[in-house]
Amino acid sequence: MENYGGIVEKLDEWVEEHINDLVDFVCKLIRVDTSVPPGKNYDKIAEMIADKLNEVGIKAELHEIPEKLLMEKMKEDGITDISGPRTNVVAYLEGKERKPKVLTNGHTDVVPARPDKWSVDPFKGVVKNGRIYGRGSSDMKGSLGAMIYSMWAFKDLNIKLNGDIVATFTTDEELGGYTGIRYFIDKGIINKDMDYCISTDGTIEEINIADLGDVEVVITVWGKPYHSGTGWRGVNAIEHAASLINRLVELGKKIGERRSKIPIKPIDDVKHMRPGLYVNVIEGGLASNIIPYKCTIIVDRRMIPEENLEDSLEEIREVINKYVKEHPEVSIDMHHRAYYPPGALDPDHPLVKIVKEVTKEVLGEELLAVGGQGSTDVAFIGALGIPTVCIGVGREESNAHGVDENIRIEDLKALTKILIRCYVRLLGVADT
Repeated sequence: MENYGGIVEKLDEWVEEHINDLVDFVCKLIRVDTSVPPGKNYDKIAEMIADKLNEVGIKAELHEIPEKLLMEKMKEDGITDISGPRTNVVAYLEGKERKPKVLTNGHTDVVPARPDKWSVDPFKGVVKNGRIYGRGSSDMKGSLGAMIYSMWAFKDLNIKLNGDIVATFTTDEELGGYTGIRYFIDKGIINKDMDYCISTDGTIEEINIADLGDVEVVITVWGKPYHSGTGWRGVNAIEHAASLINRLVELGKKIGERRSKIPIKPIDDVKHMRPGLYVNVIEGGLASNIIPYKCTIIVDRRMIPEENLEDSLEEIREVINKYVKEHPEVSIDMHHRAYYPPGALDPDHPLVKIVKEVTKEVLGEELLAVGGQGSTDVAFIGALGIPTVCIGVGREESNAHGVDENIRIEDLKALTKILIRCYVRLLGVADT
């Protein structure tokens, strides 16, 4: 690109001049406690983000998920511990030609914090030793600040891009269920017309190109209640559930031997994405003197990109059907909920190549393009066919979700510069 170096140098200088303002803004975001559950103050942080964008001349809109729709959708996924409005933000920085379009996304919610365990107030946004401390600094209010300021740089310097930037700030990623991303997809705000997506829900140590799919499978074993004095006359649902769990554990071991072709940053001896099946919840029993007639177990099934929902459910169903055939005295129901699709982007895709090149420019090192062992609602964007990568502001040392969560200010600055370079490379600068 002609004069690429001169354009990004000018934008880099702008970032350097505004870094203190950016740090202050991130601290203000941290001070809005958006812990989920229940999901409080989503409206406050959405208004803060939209006000900032509108103040600097970038069009921003607030979109609240209708309460009735939200409750219906969340109930389908077994989520009830929620309260407060679900307010999401979409911002537009329109280009001269309006194509291509880059979507950026970040979530406004955070996991809860235990203040008594922290060395600082987790919701104060404390700056010390070149770092910002606070719940959500890494996951992911620092990244939200980088998204906003990377757009503002172009507006403030009157540098017009050819294509559009569409930035979405969405709710409930940490909770799951009917998240802001899913609502924006249903409304058509996030749609197949997007050419690329850069999620800032990641780290600055790698480029994430794949995530595990995830589904909760709810299995209910039905027996027959009876007084324990003549307990042999009943059918003990808990005991049968325990036997079924043993079989599911064996299935989980087989599933855990599979590997994706997509590498990950090595964890123990695992070097490629690994699926899993885990029995994580069991509920049953009324009293110690009653044979339990019902026992529910919840299975968490993680899928590599080479797997799909239908086959994953069928494997579990086969285990259940075999058990019922051998034990006709029980019946077993099964349904699934809280599904995130697996997804992956070809590591040779042009988007990956560009992100690799610009991160090397900014950081001085080439990042690996790898898969992750987590699951996020960003997968629904990839499921639309939109090429998607994730890169954020945190590091392993940031202790996201943990005590004294923090980010380096230098990394906040770096992510802002990375986003800016991606926009220039992907969208092109319009002739003046």
